[in-house]
Amino acid sequence: MRVPTLDDVRAAWMRLPASQRDEIGLLAVDLAFQGYLYGDLVPEKDQVLPDQDARDAAGDRENDRLNEIHRTVTMALPELFGPEVEHPRWAMLSQEPGSMRKAEDA
Repeated sequence: MRVPTLDDVRAAWMRLPASQRDEIGLLAVDLAFQGYLYGDLVPEKDQVLPDQDARDAAGDRENDRLNEIHRTVTMALPELFGPEVEHPRWAMLSQEPGSMRKAEDA
């Protein structure tokens, strides 16, 4: 079986209920916002927060959001990431004997 493509990811995303997509989207926007507050992508003179402690706190929140997004997305899309503590079906099929032929046929 083949590795899922961006089209497969998009299809899985669209099958999620709107409330889950909204939750993940909000986490993603907050991740970007915390990164903006952290300011590591701009010169120090252009950073929005002048205080290093405040920037560091935003950086911690940015890392927290990234971890939360990862947990939320992997739990919401088991067809891509697999059920908890298991590989997804597409990955398991690729590990079976003769899977190279199956992958070519898929």
